[in-house]
Order: sequence, then structure tokens, then C-alpha cells
Amino acid sequence: MAKECKGLPLALIVVGSAMAGVNSVKAWECTKNNLTSSSWTTPNLEMKVFSILKLSYDQFQMMVTESVSWEGFLCANKTKSIGDIRADGKSVIGKLKFCCLLESVEDDIVMRRSVKMHDIIRGMALWLACAQDKKMKKVLVQGDAVAMSRDDDVDQWKIVEMISIMGAGEEWSVPSECPNLITFLVRGCKINGLQNIKYMSQLKCLELNVWEIDDPIGISDLVLLEYLSLTLYGPKVPKELKNLKNLKLLTLSMTGASIASIPLEVISSLQQLRVLKVFCFDGVEGDGKEEGEFLKEVESLPKIEELNVDICTNNGLSKLVGSTKLQGCLSVLRL
Repeated sequence: MAKECKGLPLALIVVGSAMAGVNSVKAWECTKNNLTSSSWTTPNLEMKVFSILKLSYDQFQMMVTESVSWEGFLCANKTKSIGDIRADGKSVIGKLKFCCLLESVEDDIVMRRSVKMHDIIRGMALWLACAQDKKMKKVLVQGDAVAMSRDDDVDQWKIVEMISIMGAGEEWSVPSECPNLITFLVRGCKINGLQNIKYMSQLKCLELNVWEIDDPIGISDLVLLEYLSLTLYGPKVPKELKNLKNLKLLTLSMTGASIASIPLEVISSLQQLRVLKVFCFDGVEGDGKEEGEFLKEVESLPKIEELNVDICTNNGLSKLVGSTKLQGCLSVLRL
């Protein structure tokens, strides 16, 4: 097995970790045979390396497709509590680290728990996500997504199921045809054609960091959305958010706005909501009555389990202190 790794340190580490604790000689022989027969059947060196690293992935005793984690939120599980879901997510991360598919990073100054991924492991993850290159363009990240945005081939865009662009530093145009897109993450880059989002009828997960959002982009048409994270610059919070009846996790990060900017009945309309995070980075608007109304709407949600919120007024704090339900689901409070 070491010979098959061809002296590549990362491959040796990953394969060694995958076999740690395996005491059966037959199991070692079986794994060796699988590695020998599958690793070098392709002339592409990159694919050979990925095949070796895939051994650790295959040894990872968990159905990854049934435990998709997004900030600890496993959308595939409809019955577990948020606390149990987050615990499952941490367990998955722990096992991935044990298998050397993720690496630990020391806590930063704000005590965030972080992990990192080796470039080669990242390449393998994308290779697996694209069915070992049998479904090319199914997942587009960074440069590939930017490059393909200049392609008018409609058939190509019909294949795409996930797009992720984080800080690409380039202008990016939202495609007009992307009917099978499920996950769309855009952060830290210039975006054109936001109005095309309304055509992404299968979208379940959306993260947008843009200057201003209004209903012309058609966010109210995304009725299947379960996860939504919006970073808003300016006083407008689209009232059309109330149409997203399947939303389970909502994050609003607002600059130049406060809770008073959230239109009435938006939050109370989201009856499936389980996690709500609201960050306000500017001053207080109004006398605090708006905060009380906002918290009253949160309190009315039947499935709310976790609340992460900024409170800026005495009225808002009084409402929070006076509600057993709100205190029970409070995760993070900033005053």
C-alpha cells in the first residue's frame, strides 16, 4: 500500500489514517487489492492521486449524502433538534479530521472554531462531487464559475447544481438559465444580472453579499428555499421575504439598517423557521418599539429553536427578559 502511494506524503498520511485501528489481515489485503486495481487505471496523474485519497473517504463510515452540513445545520434531517443536528455536524467534522481529510486551525481572536483543507483534498472533493468527472460542471467554484459565466451554452448551465464564488475579485454575471441549481453562494465579488435568480426554481440554499436587494431580483419566487443568508448594505429589507414559506434558517447581516428596517409580518410569516440570526452594524432607529414587535413575531414562530440577535434598546431587552420562550432559544445576544 505504501508502494502504491508513490512516496507522496499526503497520500501516505491519509491512507495510514484510514487504516488506523484495522487489525484484520483480510481487511488489509482487501483494501490493498482495491487500491492496486483502481488507483492506476487512468493515465491522468491527478486522477491517480485522487483514487488513492478516495480510500480514506471510502473508509469514512458515514453516508455523507445524508448528513449535508451547512454551519452545523443538516437540512436533510427534518426531525432532529437543532442541538442534535449541530452535534452530528461536529461529529462529522471530527471524523473527517481523524481521517486527515480536514486539518485543525488554532482558534482566532474571536474564538471561532476553524478547519482547513489541503489543496489536493479539495481537488478530490470536487472530483467526487462531480461523480469522478463523469458529471463535469455539476459543481462550479471560483475561477471555473467565473469562466463559465461567459459561456452562453444553455445545455451546459442545465447541468449545474452548485455554484460557489467567494472573494473572486472579478465581475460575475448570473446566468439566465440554471434550472437545476440547488445551492448558490456568492460573497465578495461584483454581480450582474441578479434578476436572473428568479429563474432558479429548484434553489434550496442561497447566500448573497450584495449592495442592495429589492424584489425586482425575484427572491419571492424562490419558494423552495430552506437556507437564506443575506448581507444588506442600506435601509431596505425586502418585504417579499415573507413568501419564503419553506425557510428553515435565515441570516440577515445589515449595515445602514437595524431591526426597525425589517417590515412587519415578515418574520411571523416564516412558520417553518428554526434558526434566526440578525446582525445590525449601525445605530438604533426609533424608540425600541420596533425591537419589541420584532421579538413578538419571533416568539410566535412555532418551530423556532435558535435565536442570534442584536438588541439596542431597553424596550427590546425588556421583551426578551419577559419571554421564557425567547430565552429558551437564545443562542447569542449582543447588547
